[in-house]
Amino acid sequence: MNYKNTLHTLKQLLMILLWLSLVFPIQEVRASLPKQAYIKGIEGHKQSLTLSCEARSAVDWAAYWGVKISERKFLEKLPHSENPDLGFVGNPSDAWGNIPPASYGVHAKPIATLLQQYGFEAQAKKQFGWEDLKAEIAANRPVIVWVIGQMWSGKPVKMKGKDNKWVTVAKNEHTMIVIGYDTQKVYVVDAYSGSTQSYAKNTFLKSWSVLGNMAVTGQPRPKVETTAPQPAPQITEKMRVYMPFATNDSAK
Repeated sequence: MNYKNTLHTLKQLLMILLWLSLVFPIQEVRASLPKQAYIKGIEGHKQSLTLSCEARSAVDWAAYWGVKISERKFLEKLPHSENPDLGFVGNPSDAWGNIPPASYGVHAKPIATLLQQYGFEAQAKKQFGWEDLKAEIAANRPVIVWVIGQMWSGKPVKMKGKDNKWVTVAKNEHTMIVIGYDTQKVYVVDAYSGSTQSYAKNTFLKSWSVLGNMAVTGQPRPKVETTAPQPAPQITEKMRVYMPFATNDSAK
């Protein structure tokens, strides 16, 4: 086989590989996840105000990682907006179950952004997949999720605010913390009661999907260890080396 034939054969092989990559795209291979996982050690508390579920879930999530935050303090630090993707909508003491412009609550991004100020690598997620959620739980990382009421069904409503930005909202928006799963059920900590509850997997997925599988994931930001400068060693008399001064004779 001469050089030209070899080059032609290589070109043909490259074309075949390119075609295969288009027909059968290479997908990320996820390590097999356990059929069930459950995170222990997360303690829930009842929300103090009618619309403070997001703040309650956030501080209980932070407490799991050893960071104590007051629910009221966290709530006060949240930005306010007519768009829940940008900040808290309305008064947290108002009636629950409405949509903006009435008092409503807040979505994932402002919660994640504020958690970052407390030293967390928190991320707001939309369209977060079931397998992604399972991976977080299997890694002992609880996940805050946005659902409808006590895992009810609901109807998403798209609306345009004064800022000309579109946002999806829903009546009875609520948050819980996912702490476990198995083949049939999902286990959560409910901000409304502070209790641990379980729901059928399909019931959870249907309720979670109303606001687009919204979630906050994360963990504490790794601490950067700095080495303190070491003091210079103290020279004692025994450590001193005396060099005799040179004399005229020794210098000759």
